Amino acid sequence: MSNKEVGRVAQKNGYSLYSIYTLDSSYNQLVHSDIDFQGVNDSDKIYKVLNFKKQLSQPLQYMLFDASGKLIVHSVNCHTGGFPNLKWDREQAFQQFPPVPLSSVDSTFTMDDLKKYLHVVNVNGGSQSYDYQCVVFWNRFMGRQSKRLVKLALSNLKQAELKGKKVRVHLVNNEHYFYQLGFDL
Repeated sequence: MSNKEVGRVAQKNGYSLYSIYTLDSSYNQLVHSDIDFQGVNDSDKIYKVLNFKKQLSQPLQYMLFDASGKLIVHSVNCHTGGFPNLKWDREQAFQQFPPVPLSSVDSTFTMDDLKKYLHVVNVNGGSQSYDYQCVVFWNRFMGRQSKRLVKLALSNLKQAELKGKKVRVHLVNNEHYFYQLGFDL
């Protein structure tokens, strides 16, 4: 989809109140970059790095960054369980704010690391300071699963508002990214 089409789909789904982005195909460099593990004797560290890269490659993701831009919550579709509906609220993970991560969290990953790969479609929220930044990867090819994740994430943010916390929402459409990788959408 072009940025214009993403904007139309976002508006149709009621997402136009939030900042909308597309994911650049160069994101693949982050996900699939070679890592030099030579001299690393810690198999747990190697597993964590490879697992995080796998998490970043998933089509549906929820990320929450704190005020300093550090990743504090990461949940991806492959860790939710459930069929035919993904269970994003498994074990009531989204019944509190911040939600309980369903996936491991690499706290060295920052919002600035992610922003390099985002193309602006529509920005809402201005330059005020925020206590958190919420990023949700969405698309059309995951159908209702994508819509359910966005709905749950936005519903969860109401709890932050009740606590007086300001959260900036970034909805990132990743269809073009997966299309560029050769996925037949």
